[in-house]
Amino acid sequence: MLELRKVNILRIEEELGEFARMYVNENDETFIKTSYVRSFVNLQTRYANGNFIRGVYYDGNLVGWILAVVNMPEHSSEKYLNQMYYCCTLKGLLAAKALKLAHEALIAQAEYARIPYVISQCSFYDEAMTFARLLEKYGWERRGHTALWRTSHFKG
Repeated sequence: MLELRKVNILRIEEELGEFARMYVNENDETFIKTSYVRSFVNLQTRYANGNFIRGVYYDGNLVGWILAVVNMPEHSSEKYLNQMYYCCTLKGLLAAKALKLAHEALIAQAEYARIPYVISQCSFYDEAMTFARLLEKYGWERRGHTALWRTSHFKG
């Protein structure tokens, strides 16, 4: 069964370490080098600052994670929940379901926090923009590599 979980407060170090390890393992080091230590420390900081972070689990095993922060662009007075990282080791239909599950949680968080927008962008590795195209199929607006969801708090 596919499920999304908050970080377990009793296992913060272990779980954030697993997230950082997964990110480093999924990265193409020939393009941009990563650092496990830096990734781990930044995840700890994001968690301590109250940013949205969830693990994606399949049959009890970690298969992905998502992190989002609240931003306000310099050209607007409206906040948005911005997906900063999404990492998933699943492929095919399960990967699509995990993406949907994680992004439904982002929408729910934005609704709860009364934030009008959720923004999610493809990785630069996703040259076909599959990530954003899948979100578009789930009802998101898409422009290039960026997907946008307008919550009920959007005043357009």
